[in-house]
Amino acid sequence: DASGRFEIRFNVSDGILDYAQDWPRIEQIEAEVAFVASRMTVDAEAGKVLAADIRHVAVEIADMQAVSALLSLQGRAEGSAGDLINFINQSPLQKRFGSFSQDTKAMGDSQLDLGLNIPLVSGVDIETLGRVKFEDVAIDFTRLGVDLNSLFGEVEFSDKGLSGQGISAVVMGQPANVDIYTQKLSDDASNIVFVAEGESRLAELEKRFDLFVFPHLDGEALWQAKLKIPRGMNGAASPSSSLVLDSTLQGINVQLPAPLQKTAPEVRLLNVSARFDDQSSHWVFDYDAETMTGVLELQGSQGLQSGELRFAGVAERPQKPGLRITGELERFVYTEWQSLFSVAQHQNQSQTELKKNVIVNRVDLRIGNAELFSQTLHNVQLHAELAAGVWTADLKSDEVAGQIWLPDNMNHVLKMDLDYLYISRGESKTNAAEMVGESVDPKDLPPLIVTSKKTRFGGLNLGYMSLKTRRLPLGMRIDSLEARSDIVDISIKGQWLKTHQHHSRVSADLKVYDLGAMLAGLGYVETVRDAAGSVKLSLNWDGPLLDYDLASLTGTVGFSFEDGRLLDVEPGAGRFFGLLSITALPRRLLLDFSDFFGKGFAFDDLRGHFDIRDGDAYTQKFFMDGPAARIDLQGRVGLASKDYDQRVKVVPHVTSGLPTLAALLTGQIGPAVVLALIEKLTKTEVDKATGIYYQVTGSWDEPLIESVDVVRSSK
Repeated sequence: DASGRFEIRFNVSDGILDYAQDWPRIEQIEAEVAFVASRMTVDAEAGKVLAADIRHVAVEIADMQAVSALLSLQGRAEGSAGDLINFINQSPLQKRFGSFSQDTKAMGDSQLDLGLNIPLVSGVDIETLGRVKFEDVAIDFTRLGVDLNSLFGEVEFSDKGLSGQGISAVVMGQPANVDIYTQKLSDDASNIVFVAEGESRLAELEKRFDLFVFPHLDGEALWQAKLKIPRGMNGAASPSSSLVLDSTLQGINVQLPAPLQKTAPEVRLLNVSARFDDQSSHWVFDYDAETMTGVLELQGSQGLQSGELRFAGVAERPQKPGLRITGELERFVYTEWQSLFSVAQHQNQSQTELKKNVIVNRVDLRIGNAELFSQTLHNVQLHAELAAGVWTADLKSDEVAGQIWLPDNMNHVLKMDLDYLYISRGESKTNAAEMVGESVDPKDLPPLIVTSKKTRFGGLNLGYMSLKTRRLPLGMRIDSLEARSDIVDISIKGQWLKTHQHHSRVSADLKVYDLGAMLAGLGYVETVRDAAGSVKLSLNWDGPLLDYDLASLTGTVGFSFEDGRLLDVEPGAGRFFGLLSITALPRRLLLDFSDFFGKGFAFDDLRGHFDIRDGDAYTQKFFMDGPAARIDLQGRVGLASKDYDQRVKVVPHVTSGLPTLAALLTGQIGPAVVLALIEKLTKTEVDKATGIYYQVTGSWDEPLIESVDVVRSSK
């Protein structure tokens, strides 16, 4: 027209709209193009961007003659979430979203509304404004190791960043609500921040992380997480993103040993933080105000490369590959931790797979009290390292010190070279079932080769000791246990099995140089002084090897000793040897033989044999002969019930009556007793023919000793 205006309209079929550099072009476009004077418009009803469908695109250049002409594009693309991720990664949006979109996989329906203001002059940035809508989308951020499912919501983006509120999702199996915003740091730097809150589903986490702790957790707890993706200059994403997760763990029951255990109502703060680089991630956690902390370094699909777990302190970044466990524990009970150490879950794996799962390769621990194998160790210092399939450990405590070589395969020999080993005597129990849950399963023990330069069992000095064992299908066998000291030489064989309960069997030969010192070392009240001889025993019981059960004790004990003295002690005080009750007898005799016995009873010969059945000891062959008298004993003693049923025969020797005659002369014995004594001493056959009999019944602590009529031997 006269003003110079013109209008041109035409249709485009299966065309191409290449609207800006670096942006994917629109193909297969069906559009109407109009030129009105200096204004251009494009209205597209269909098309494709990569594999995404275009439902509407409006393009406009308001003034093509302007110096700062601007192309404005408003468009909507619909398709799968995977197509959307592909579009982002092949456009400048990849920089705006950050590198977390790299290696990302997505499924489900999504919609992208995109607005672009594209300057038609160089040197001016493109202005971007858009919105992404998710409808039941699943996204797997492979590089971050994070997956989202059931994603519903909208996210807006612009040159200034991202924003979205109330987005619902299932984050790594945990239902959550997610908010997204951009945190401005400076003119050329900012963080894209994802804030999530949700409730834990431990079963889902266990599917994703093969960690030993999950079988010991149950319940649900609230958690909060924040993921930051830094953006540097010109919107370029930093390669290092970070994650922080917090929870009170209230509602979760932690069935782990002390100090990690907690009940569901208790509050124990857990803080987890992580940093994600191009090919690796670095994790730090703090459980219950440094009760346990950790630093873990993961490398892509190779998993954990190095790390440190520390009790009672702050974990340090590891300097070597593998996982180090360190720190301090007040108390350690092996049976409580045993299930965590077990490699049973790998028993069907090949040896290569098994070694791959053995991550821990260093241990540096201080432990106040450590309970294992029915023993308690105090002030423990343990330093151990795994190399070539063998743990080499330096162990020091009040009870044991030396070097230990422990193979990672329990079929191989565990070797100990100890400077000293002090074994405490386990308290006997009347019910063997009580011990089953307290003791280690012997099937879990490897073969042993142990030497100890200084060895003690209870208070008994055993000197140099050596031990060799082997594995059995149901437990272990002691091939040899040898000990040599100036008190006793010991040779022991035995076995320890477990089916539905523990069962132990021991046979031993002892050469005793000082019976009194040996009994005192075993914890008995001093009942014997001096005496040398030998002991041979064969015993079995229902219970662990170091905790004999008197109620089920069965076997034989035989002994022979010379030149000793039984001391004057209260009945019952000597435990097993208290069954003799010999020193209590003279105080109950019709005649006072205290001068014969003096302070105890000296003997030249002491021999005996006991058959033990179900906690009762029976003897028909026990005698003790000394200068004052010969004493024979028959009957039963209840080791479990702690009672007596015995017959004792005392035959005084006439030549030992001279001290009593001296007492007569000094008037220390009454006239009636004097007459009776003279009558007995005039019988020349008293040594051989006359016995004074006593019946011993009742408890160990209060035995009842009753005299029986004097009888004459048939011999």
